[in-house]
Amino acid sequence: MLQAFKKLFRKGRQGSAEVLGIEIKPTGVAVACLSIRSGSLSTLDYSACGPGEWQSCLKDMVKKHGLSGKPTFFTLHPKFYEILLVDAPDVEDAELSDAVRWRVKDLITHSLDDVVVDVFRLPPAAYRGRMNMIYTSIVERQVIQSIVEAAEEAELDLQSIGINDLSICQYGKRIEGIGSMGIAFVTLGQEGGVINLTESGLLYLSRSIEIGFESLSPGEVVGELTLDTGSRTDALALDIQRSLDYYESQLGMAGVGRIIFMPTNDLLIQVASDLENKVSADIEVLNLSQNFSIEEEDLDIANFCFNAIGAALAGSEEQQSHTMKGGASGATVLATG
Repeated sequence: MLQAFKKLFRKGRQGSAEVLGIEIKPTGVAVACLSIRSGSLSTLDYSACGPGEWQSCLKDMVKKHGLSGKPTFFTLHPKFYEILLVDAPDVEDAELSDAVRWRVKDLITHSLDDVVVDVFRLPPAAYRGRMNMIYTSIVERQVIQSIVEAAEEAELDLQSIGINDLSICQYGKRIEGIGSMGIAFVTLGQEGGVINLTESGLLYLSRSIEIGFESLSPGEVVGELTLDTGSRTDALALDIQRSLDYYESQLGMAGVGRIIFMPTNDLLIQVASDLENKVSADIEVLNLSQNFSIEEEDLDIANFCFNAIGAALAGSEEQQSHTMKGGASGATVLATG
């Protein structure tokens, strides 16, 4: 019987040299195998498949790359979870999940019996200490059960099931030159996206973005007129800037130094260029090959795997320390007992 999401300090297999990060997407499965000691990536792969096929795809990928038995850290695409920011109940950490379940009861569409709820506190510096807020992640119980079963079928050593909002935070610790700078990580999809504002690898704010690649693609020609996307780019810039302003004025943080787009589409280079001088921070598209040893021919695959890499980075940190630091610093952990 699955319990609620909670912090779980599982040591995994003693002496494990590598950890495996896996992202479950609506369109397929991405895997990344990371060396704990060197931080190098020994395996990157992505398999496109339908919603009902990912379990068999995962099993085939594990067999293909010889990944069975490795400590495994899953992360979920936002399509599979909901995240809410709510007032923290005045209870001990061990009682947070149970207390929050009843607080979010009227905010979700599913029955509480059909979902798994976990919480993670905002860092103490958020809101200048004036407000005690927590993020709540809600996942359908059936999704969690399917991952547990798939991991068992593929002979993986399941350690945790987390969410992409937290996996991306790992890059705030990895990218050279960031230090304690405020970073906005932007992930765009076809119909929208997510902006995650972090500092020192901790998540302070997660917001949805309504504009995606479908809106930002080059305009179609109608007669002698071209339906340009300039106004939509302006709208994207405004949406991002509002998040940056909120981070500074309401959360009380020192402002964002860099906006980093996660590599999801070839159009991103143009989008980033169009946004220059429209927002108050430097913009770049994450180049994974600058932070990991990735062959040029593998870079396209790597761009499908950045969340799986983030999950592996979180797993590597946990395997080394066997404890999770304060704040939202790693993947949400599921009790699988």
